[in-house]
Amino acid sequence: MTQPASDAMALFAAYRRMSEDGSTDAVAWFSLADRLARVKRWAEAIDAFRRTLALEPTNTAARLKLGSVYAAVNQIADAKTAFESAANADPASPLPHLQLSMLALKGGDDETALTHVDEALARDRNAVKIWQQRAHVLEKLERPAEAASAIKEARARDPGNDQYPFMLAPLQFRAGDLTHAWQTYGLLQRPWWNGGDRPLPSPHWQGENLSGKTIVLGYDQGVGEQIMFASMVPDLISQGARVVLEVEARLVPLLQRSFPEVRVVPWQNPFHPAVTAPGVDFHCALGYAGRWLRPSFESFSHRKGYLKPDPDRVAHLRRRYLERAKGRRIAGLTWFSAAPIMGEEKSIPLPALESLLARDNIMWVNLQYGQARPTIDQSRVFTEDDVDPSGNLDDAAAQAAATDMIVTVSTVTAHIGGGLGKPAFVLLPKTKGRHWYWFPERDPNPWYPSVHSFVQVRQDHWSDVITAVDQALSKPLPKN
Repeated sequence: MTQPASDAMALFAAYRRMSEDGSTDAVAWFSLADRLARVKRWAEAIDAFRRTLALEPTNTAARLKLGSVYAAVNQIADAKTAFESAANADPASPLPHLQLSMLALKGGDDETALTHVDEALARDRNAVKIWQQRAHVLEKLERPAEAASAIKEARARDPGNDQYPFMLAPLQFRAGDLTHAWQTYGLLQRPWWNGGDRPLPSPHWQGENLSGKTIVLGYDQGVGEQIMFASMVPDLISQGARVVLEVEARLVPLLQRSFPEVRVVPWQNPFHPAVTAPGVDFHCALGYAGRWLRPSFESFSHRKGYLKPDPDRVAHLRRRYLERAKGRRIAGLTWFSAAPIMGEEKSIPLPALESLLARDNIMWVNLQYGQARPTIDQSRVFTEDDVDPSGNLDDAAAQAAATDMIVTVSTVTAHIGGGLGKPAFVLLPKTKGRHWYWFPERDPNPWYPSVHSFVQVRQDHWSDVITAVDQALSKPLPKN
């Protein structure tokens, strides 16, 4: 028996003994209830907290903890009652209002969540958790500038926490404050992004003139972001720079063909020799180059596509698709994200796509990668048996290039489509799970002029997004 299971059994035994003995010790009941909640013996914890309150009605902590247990088992009305009773019992305490804010946010009532978190702030303006909650609520309300201000307030009261730049930078980007966003992004640079704690001999680029100089653009974030940030490489070439581009190994063939003037090398440990070569003048994390190259929305390039897949492979796949399409438009489809963080929020259940798959004027091509790839009905979505998008990104780009357009959730496929200059409809969650760089309020996308975003009206509800995409598919393809 595991230790947690053993602890839970011991606590349950203690609960039964106290119940059978008719204990009137409020302190003992409160302590037991708290420990029962920690091992998720929810029913017994609820009963023990209620016994505590029957013996000691002024115990506000018991009311708060009882509300938290109710919330954990999704008894929302009971949780709300418990938190409200705690607020009435102790009007000066911010904690009941903080809990009511969290409960309202969980239930999708964002405005009520803001009201309660502001009530909590009126009682305590120095509590870090309250400022963090306010930022979270404002983000869900799509008020990113105010959310960023709340994060700054939290950081001022919690200066030792190095997680704040990760919270702040996306909000600043969403608010359109690119100057401060890039400055904050620079604080995100962690040794592991460059493969460990291995100092580079060259100085960090701070926007100096690069004419005749060699710069290493270092591995940064995921495959999709590396494709996106690679859109800045032509800017450096135009400045007369010699560029060494360090990316995930799967991207090397595609990016080397796309940028023949550049030395494209794989991320590895230890560094690829080109990264530490004596002739390197500067290095910079790939994304952080945006501080100098994308300081405003006006500075974004409006060139069409920059990715260059294998033309022979594209032609071969295009012929196959045209033969099968029989005059229909050819659209690539991706519906699932396997990302360990936010992947669930970004993914669409297959049944929800029925109205799109039922269109008789479109031949769908499976661009999905990973375990979800074979789960779709292959009589409705054509799947290439000899294409492995997850293992061969050059092949994935060729397959995407062979379509007329792409419909996708927020995955590498969206970045490939944008990098190709292919018309792409990207389906996005409302706030949670939505990356900062899609800028849905700016259409087309600043990074990818061929990408158009469709955002949920309500978090986790895809019907409105799919309806909007369905309507867009009835119109002529947007021009790149």
